[in-house]
Amino acid sequence: MPLDKVVSPTSLDEPDDTVLPAPEALPQGLDASERIELWGPCARPEMAERVSPLVPSLLDKVAHTSDLVLVDTSATCTDASAQAFQCCDRLLLVHDERAGGIGSLARTSAFAVRLGVARTRIVRIANHGDRHTRFDSGVGRAEVGLETARAFRVLEGDEEDSELIKEGRSAELLSLESPFVSSLSQVLAQLLEELGCLPDSDAARRALKGANKSRRRLFARRKAL
Repeated sequence: MPLDKVVSPTSLDEPDDTVLPAPEALPQGLDASERIELWGPCARPEMAERVSPLVPSLLDKVAHTSDLVLVDTSATCTDASAQAFQCCDRLLLVHDERAGGIGSLARTSAFAVRLGVARTRIVRIANHGDRHTRFDSGVGRAEVGLETARAFRVLEGDEEDSELIKEGRSAELLSLESPFVSSLSQVLAQLLEELGCLPDSDAARRALKGANKSRRRLFARRKAL
C-alpha cells in the first residue's frame, strides 16, 4: 500500500497538520502474494518527507504481526532509514565488487555504528558477483562497522534471470536452477536460520544444505593454501 494513503493531508498545498494514526489503527498492506504484504513506496514521491514520521508506527505494527520484516531503504541516509537501522535484527549492506565500492559501504557501516547498531548485527552482501573470480570475504575488515561483519556473495544473473525480473516473474525465476538463484537462496537460508525463522520447507533445507557444503569447500581450499 502506498504510504501516503494512510496520512492526512494528502496535498503539499494544505497546512502541515498531518495526523499520524496509531500502530493499531494502520490498515493492512497490499497483498503481494500468499502471506506477503507490501507497504510503500509513496504513490507521489513528493510525499516522502510528509510520511517519514509514520515509519516508527509502521515498523512497530509489522514487527508484532509478521514472522519476518524486510525493509528496503534508500541509498541515501534519511531519518526513515536511520529508524529502520536502529530497530533491525540484521542490517544487510548490499554493494558491488567494483573498485571503490567498499568506500561507500564503509561510510554506511560507520553511520550505522554511530546510530548504535551493534557490529555483530551488520552483514555485507556483495551483489552481481563474478562466478569466475574468488570471493574475498576479508575485504573491508579494517573499516568501522565491518570488523566482524559476516560476508556473503550473490552471483551475477544471466540474461534469462534479468528478463524474468524485468517482467515481474520472480516466482518463476526462483524455480530455475542457476548460479544466481542458488547463491541468493543460500544467502537467504543462512540469514533466516540465524534469525530462527527458516521456513519448514524442502526448498529452504536444500538451500541451507548447499550453503553448508559451499562453506566446507571454502575452508578446505584455505587449509590447502
